[in-house]
Order: sequence, then C-alpha cells, then structure tokens
Amino acid sequence: MTGVTGPTGPNVMMNNAVAFDGYGSGLEIFDGQAIPFSFDNINGTAIQHTTPSAFILAPNQQYMVDYVLTASLLQANTDYGSVLVLNGTTINSSLSNVDTFDNQPPTETTFANSTIITTGAVPGTLRLHLQASATGRSINLDNSNMRIVKIV
Repeated sequence: MTGVTGPTGPNVMMNNAVAFDGYGSGLEIFDGQAIPFSFDNINGTAIQHTTPSAFILAPNQQYMVDYVLTASLLQANTDYGSVLVLNGTTINSSLSNVDTFDNQPPTETTFANSTIITTGAVPGTLRLHLQASATGRSINLDNSNMRIVKIV
C-alpha cells in the first residue's frame, strides 16, 4: 500500500536561525544596549545576521522569535527587562521582566520570552535590548540564545 502522491508542499522550516553566545566571566550590558551574538546557524535567505546584535528579516513575513538570557543583575532596587526591537519599535509582547527589590547584587536570573512578529513592506531590523528602570543600570550577561523561524 502507498500513500498520497502529488506535489510537495512548502518546507515550513526552510528559513530559520539560531544565534548564541557564552561570555565567559560575563559581558556587562547597559540599559538600552542591544545584546550581541557571536555565533549563529542560519538556514535559508529570509534571515541574515549582519552585525553582532542585528538580524535583517525579509519583508512582508511573519516570524516566531524566542530568546533566553542568563545574567547577574548588578544593582538592587531596579526593574530589569529584555525586549525585542523591530526597526526601532519595541515589541511589547516580547518583554521579559524581573525586579531586584532589596536583594543584594549580584542576583542571578533568566530572561525568556517567545512571540510572533510581522515585518512590513521593507526588510526589518531585529535586535534584543536590555531595559532598566534607571539610566546607567547594567547586567553581567552570562549566556544568550535567540531563535528565529519564518512562518509560512
């Protein structure tokens, strides 16, 4: 017995990327700064990793994006967050947040989130940024991982 024959459908996993880094003794990242990724594995042409912190996404597409960061929070009484930024606009659904309250730094934590984003008529520039409730606040980044998959 044989199965259905006919044309093959689209390969939904043809365009994907994973980017990652391990920073040894840590990399200090300040409020508003983009997270760098030194290593990547990219399949297809809809995603490009052009600088350590920027990914170029093909226009008029949808992408599933998830990320995980592990870090030491360096200041007490600070609200820290990580968030995806597309063409300079914050993607609110991608925010991951933690507050140090009165905990004495350094405090180990993990930031993680997953969301779906849509690019417009022009290629999109995607970055992952650190946010903090006060200017000049920072984290000591231990590891970073981001996955981007174009959704057909």
